[in-house]
Amino acid sequence: MSGYREHLLVIALFVVLVFLFAYPFSLHLHEAVISSHVDNLLNVWIMSWDAHAVVTDPTALFQANMNYPSPDSLAYSEHLFILAMFAAPISWVTGNPVLAYNLVALLGFALCGYAMYLLARYLTGSRLAAFAAGVFFAFVPYHFSTIVHVHVSLYLFQPLIILMLFRYFDVGERRYLLGLGAAFLAQALLGWYQLAFSSIPIGLFLLWKTLSPRWREHLGALLRVVGVLALCMLVILPFALPYFRLHKNIPEKEGEPAINVIAHATARDYVRVLPQNWLYGKLGFLPTGNPGEGNALFPGFLVFPLLVLALFSALKGARTRGKGSAEASRSHEELDFPANHGTSDPPAWSGGAEESGGLGTPMANGMEGRGAPGPETGGNGPSAPASPPRAFHDPCSGHGEPGVAGFDVARGLRNEVTSSGESVSSHQGLDTGYHDGTGERTSHHIHEGGPFNEGHVKLLTSASRRAYFVYFAALGLTCFVLSLGPEPHGIPNPLYKALHKLPIYGFVRFPTRYHIMVILSLSVMVAYGCSHLQDILERKRGRSWANATVAAVTALVLLEFLVVSLPYSAVAVGDAVPRVYRDLADVEGAVVAEVPMPAVGNSVVFEDPLTINYGTLDNTFLSALREQDATYFSIYNWKKLLNGMSGYYPLFYRRALVETLSFPSSRSLHFLRGAGVNHLVVQWERYPPEMQSEVREKLDKSPGVTLVEDYPEGQSLYRLEPLETAPATDLDIQLAAPGLAGPGQHLSSSLVLSNPSSRPFLNLDEKRQPVEASWRDGKGEVVRRESSYFYCPFFIAGEEGALAPFELTAPVAAGEYTLELTVKEGALEGRSWETRVMVDDFLDVESESDIRGALEAAWGALSSSKPEESGPGGAPSSPAEEASDSGEATSLPASITNPAGGAFSRGPAVDETPLEGISAADLSSGECFSLTVVVHNGGAALWEREREGVVGTVAVTARWTREGDAAWEMVQQGSLPCDLAPDQEAIFPIPLQAPVEEGEYSLTLRLNCLGITYIGEPLTLSIKVTRQANTTHVIRADSNTQPL
Repeated sequence: MSGYREHLLVIALFVVLVFLFAYPFSLHLHEAVISSHVDNLLNVWIMSWDAHAVVTDPTALFQANMNYPSPDSLAYSEHLFILAMFAAPISWVTGNPVLAYNLVALLGFALCGYAMYLLARYLTGSRLAAFAAGVFFAFVPYHFSTIVHVHVSLYLFQPLIILMLFRYFDVGERRYLLGLGAAFLAQALLGWYQLAFSSIPIGLFLLWKTLSPRWREHLGALLRVVGVLALCMLVILPFALPYFRLHKNIPEKEGEPAINVIAHATARDYVRVLPQNWLYGKLGFLPTGNPGEGNALFPGFLVFPLLVLALFSALKGARTRGKGSAEASRSHEELDFPANHGTSDPPAWSGGAEESGGLGTPMANGMEGRGAPGPETGGNGPSAPASPPRAFHDPCSGHGEPGVAGFDVARGLRNEVTSSGESVSSHQGLDTGYHDGTGERTSHHIHEGGPFNEGHVKLLTSASRRAYFVYFAALGLTCFVLSLGPEPHGIPNPLYKALHKLPIYGFVRFPTRYHIMVILSLSVMVAYGCSHLQDILERKRGRSWANATVAAVTALVLLEFLVVSLPYSAVAVGDAVPRVYRDLADVEGAVVAEVPMPAVGNSVVFEDPLTINYGTLDNTFLSALREQDATYFSIYNWKKLLNGMSGYYPLFYRRALVETLSFPSSRSLHFLRGAGVNHLVVQWERYPPEMQSEVREKLDKSPGVTLVEDYPEGQSLYRLEPLETAPATDLDIQLAAPGLAGPGQHLSSSLVLSNPSSRPFLNLDEKRQPVEASWRDGKGEVVRRESSYFYCPFFIAGEEGALAPFELTAPVAAGEYTLELTVKEGALEGRSWETRVMVDDFLDVESESDIRGALEAAWGALSSSKPEESGPGGAPSSPAEEASDSGEATSLPASITNPAGGAFSRGPAVDETPLEGISAADLSSGECFSLTVVVHNGGAALWEREREGVVGTVAVTARWTREGDAAWEMVQQGSLPCDLAPDQEAIFPIPLQAPVEEGEYSLTLRLNCLGITYIGEPLTLSIKVTRQANTTHVIRADSNTQPL
């Protein structure tokens, strides 16, 4: 069979098998995705956006339409660029992005098997053994377990990277070096996981070469490989820069590589299969894991005897016999080069000096002229004179080159050679490889000249077979250890921790995915085992028996891995897509939000930047499903979209989630309109029937909201008018810094922002806002300059306040200092503040038993720059009409003064009377609001805003309880504005969120030294939460509730 025909046959076989495994889903590729919409539709959107950006504005590739207004939104997940380029022509021709995605995914599965076939064919010289390895690689349960994560499951270029690496070192031709670069680049541009995984086999191979005794001979090849990989990294760099920008701006607490605690391999995972497994799923004695969970690591039972055979093959080495020849009875060592001559034996395995320390050696002149058989010699033994260097002959290439009697990736398949020198074309079908005169299959090198004509073959040495076996065993063992995660069963994993200090491995949040390289290594072992089984059976029973047995083994592997009826979910495409999304394509400049947005279920702290992840959402799977549906449907209009859920939640999106929980309260509508959202898609089916009329009525009455159209599919489209927002220059901002700090120690500070306007303040910039701090001593000399940063709050409603915390480090010398802080960039650029800080030793809460203090309510603006705006009793005057319909309880703006001496003082608007039984008006369910409080440190210990760990941090705990339901409780927390020194007082806002269920609630505020003790007396407020509060009320210092 000619080379290209064999390629087509092998690919066709794998394609057929993949489509059979995927049946009946394979009949619905145009209208469904495997498993569920989650992740699949995200991948469809990513690949579609890539194709869209390439033809519209390639420079804006990462400025995708999801998660408006956050930048680089494509970088929140894998960019899948190379897959998108494969899928784009299909999508452009068919107009069906789902079909394009599914075809690429399933064909990628088939090509995984084909790529492993090429590698195993090169290593063993056996087609059937290579096919068995490809079957294992493509259909192992883990592959289907990751099928919805195409950046993980499509590892088709990994075997090609290793193959090209081997070929280049074995042959030394430039085309293999270029092939290595192309395969590496393609795999890296598929996803960052694959780049990380690719580096392990490459690094292991290059390390082995570098440490070999003959490293100087490899030095040129090593440098060229490193050079090509460096050029590839330059191509990859533009794709990496958005991820670097993202990493630079995320909160430091989230900046460390995130490890999914349930995503490391466990012992039970190694016996886990898919529930759709035809054999073991029926038997029911193995645990199961669903497609997409990525935890079905079972390699099958047949792999174990094949591993034993592979080990025997490596220990025993290859043998040859010539029919009727005296040389046929010689040992391998007698037929090979003498050991004291040293041999470089490409491809695949090498002998001689390289055997003890390295892998295959590139040969510039074939046999290097040492003890090589040639036309002048009748054999090759110690007494044979050295012949001139000759190249191995590749019958398919038509010219001499170092090569392998087996598969040449670029040229096709070599012919088979009998011991009589007859060239036999492999037209018999998918045959087993090369055979000597007895019919035994061997992997050998064909030498041009005498040995070629006389039937002599250069065999693989036993030592070189061991070397390559050790390489793949080391690769598999290394990745197996990495897949266990940083601390398997509480035991530190130093290999994992050392490797993950390198930047690229920070992308690997799921350690289990290192199992990909374990599968690759096991696949090669399967090829070795099947190859050795062929050798044994050919000697004992003949070629037919050998072929049939290996084919039967392959069939049994398929039976072990067979899955039937993989679950799939229908997806709307084309005209079936709800018309509202298609109509938006004609709306110029549309910025869309789809409501209701996911509900935040158990957040505790509501200070920006919020901490929101899968664990804080009320229903993680349902939230991801709805958000990714909205993202997918945006393919049909490509309008900017507030929604979107990927591997990272941008900071503005987190604020949007908590602010829209009370939708359609006036506060939530102000937030959306102020953020630039001008169209709403309301999904009515996501509201309970009894709420739909209430929501519609509220939207109809809300100013700036207009119904565009009701759609029969269950959506409504509303248009939102722009809302004038307060500029940053209108904010009253004070610096909160501790009156006392330890020499050279970190200290927590913040800017306390108050919005005295009736208009909300919106900040759309997620970047860190850099500040410069200068410390001046008593002589006015600057003794320390440092840089820090804060995040500007994203939303401050009218008459409310917020904190923007940051960290500083005190000077090392004790004394009194003046701290000057200047904002260098961002919304507050150019603004500066000063305060005084004493630097000296202090007592902490863990060493001081005298922890005393007080918490008081302050419903007025504190040291406001506009005291004339305050109403009676310290309450602010009524906000403008647009804010008065907000439906939320509006707390009063808060600010902080820091007079000489470094202690904070209360402004004139503070009610001095401790309050009991404070009552408040209605809040909308799930509505955010803030309360201004006064905190006084009356003890001898410094209160720290943040500590390493939790114990000892002082905060304001807010505990919600519900009347008539003693078991119900919800706890939230407000942070101090800064570390608080003894006898220091601070006035600041704490952001909270009302419960989502209607009812009468008590809200109890109390100072809490976390993990140690409560401080002072509690404050209790009575709050009524309704689904839609119609008036805004001020929380007051009496039992009355007064509407504004």
